[in-house]
Amino acid sequence: MPPAPFLESSDTYDLVVNVDSMTEMSRDYATRYFEAASRRSRGLLSINHEFNSFTVREIAGPTASVYRNEYWLRRGYVEELFTFSKAS
Repeated sequence: MPPAPFLESSDTYDLVVNVDSMTEMSRDYATRYFEAASRRSRGLLSINHEFNSFTVREIAGPTASVYRNEYWLRRGYVEELFTFSKAS
């Protein structure tokens, strides 16, 4: 699902998966995306590179990732899992 329909929706999910797009958005838009995922899902799996002006970890703020590892399929990418309280 593209970011705009995701942000406009109120659907809830067990897991939101974002691959190769969050750090391609503007920082403001990515922050909105992360905040929406934290309200509407139990977790966010991010597989993104860290070559742009911000990282997913930076926009996550105080939300700690459960794990963070190099993504072995693509050099320079990081796989992170963030968990949130149960979506209502």
